[in-house]
Amino acid sequence: EAANALEQAFISATTVPGMRPIFRRYLLQTHVVLPLTTSAQDSPVRQARVPIPPDASGAPRYFTGRAIFTSLARANTVFGEDTPHIVINGRAALTRLAGKNVVINPGLVPMLTLEPPDLAAYLATEGESSAGVVAHPSQRGLPNEDSRRLPLRPEPKACDRHDGGEE
Repeated sequence: EAANALEQAFISATTVPGMRPIFRRYLLQTHVVLPLTTSAQDSPVRQARVPIPPDASGAPRYFTGRAIFTSLARANTVFGEDTPHIVINGRAALTRLAGKNVVINPGLVPMLTLEPPDLAAYLATEGESSAGVVAHPSQRGLPNEDSRRLPLRPEPKACDRHDGGEE
């Protein structure tokens, strides 16, 4: 079900702790998709609000963060094919979002939430980044995706989509 090596590492890392460093390395080195609020290259990254485990009283809780996707197919599943996006190196994406909450693959399985200290820890790993380019909805595909489309497993709980306001 993985569309690329990053997704395969992400899926494996959910059950095999030894795969987590490999996932982190792939996240920093491969391409990811940032859905944008407009087609301008410096446009804010869209936000997603996802449910997290309830607090001690059982009250529902949510995590809001800027969205990052491991493939264009996953971004299209959540935000739709007409959403402007940028294809960017993972390190560059995390650098762009430093100091903010982030949700990787919001509303899908697997999904990961990161707070600012988590981003800082990822970015402390040595490496390089590339700024990427804005991709309009008419431009499809990622450099690291297989040509075939594999089925995705959406999370049964929906994620709220937000345009770019504050978290």
